Amino acid sequence: MQKVFPNQETSSSFNNTKIPSRRKICIEPAQTASNARHRCQTNNFQKLLEKWYNMVGLSSNHLLLLYYIIMLWERICVKCMEMNCMQLTVLGCWAPYPRPEEACSGYLLKNDSTALMLEAGHGSFARLTKNIDYKQLDGVVITHYHPDHYADIHCLRHAIEGARRDGRMENKIKLFIPPEPSEIYRELSGFTKAFDVINIAELPTSELPAALPGGLIPGSPLSSVPAKTAQLNELTLYFIPILHVLPGYAVLISQGKQSLFFTSDTAPTPEISRAAVNVDLLLCEASGLNKDADKMAGLHMTSGQAGELARQVRAARLVLTHFWPEYNVDDLLAEAGEAFGSAVFAAAQDKIFTLP
Repeated sequence: MQKVFPNQETSSSFNNTKIPSRRKICIEPAQTASNARHRCQTNNFQKLLEKWYNMVGLSSNHLLLLYYIIMLWERICVKCMEMNCMQLTVLGCWAPYPRPEEACSGYLLKNDSTALMLEAGHGSFARLTKNIDYKQLDGVVITHYHPDHYADIHCLRHAIEGARRDGRMENKIKLFIPPEPSEIYRELSGFTKAFDVINIAELPTSELPAALPGGLIPGSPLSSVPAKTAQLNELTLYFIPILHVLPGYAVLISQGKQSLFFTSDTAPTPEISRAAVNVDLLLCEASGLNKDADKMAGLHMTSGQAGELARQVRAARLVLTHFWPEYNVDDLLAEAGEAFGSAVFAAAQDKIFTLP
């Protein structure tokens, strides 16, 4: 008697009951790491069922039922793994202006209970509202005051003020901003009807990477990095100064053992290299190619420098962002990949990266 398993398709062996081919699991590159354990468990479970079938034999109805149990179990496993994991949604990735119908720097980081908007560049508010109700935001981080990173804070401000005025929203949103340039800080700190404004420079200082386990690069001459620290529900935010034309901060965001490091706009610095060690996801600017490094010295990173940083800090995943629209993103990815020695991903509008 021929045995037929759920990964085969037949319409005659089981009383004309057609068993569909086993569904292919299509996983975006950003999801691969978080689902690898699940795929292994699914394969092991299927092998166990096949062994059981060989030993005792099953009717067609039993086999069909087991097939759908596998499918249900598969979905439950994926859902359980995603519970309370941090997810990064790209709202925009261009600088200093966007390509048509896209947006400048903006990212939405969320878990089951917290939603954080990271940067608010041109066009990012509209992309935010496509992914989440802005009234569900818990906080916003602006790393520095170039318009491609903060221009849409004005849109968010007016939306919140209107919602609070007509009773659709009660709480204000925490707004983490740098104190310089002082004239911009004074303007934004006056938006008190919408935000609880927090001056990053006035936050308490903690030591990184001592604050996170396993942080130091072996042989590093310095033992720690001072960082301004804040708590947003389950998320811990560490702000590290950047090297840029304007003062500002990179930010390390951790939740339990999950961590994301966003470089903001910066030239490479020893402090950033030490603070980003062992992160699950390094969201790193790649404003140009190595051939243009002299134009970016002291201001930005090239894609090659981004790849080198990811290799040095042993990042689990590297995601490039902050693309100048005239560059071919594939060229930036290739240069970063050569330096990193592993796969590199590009930020793209509405793309989601799930942290393991």
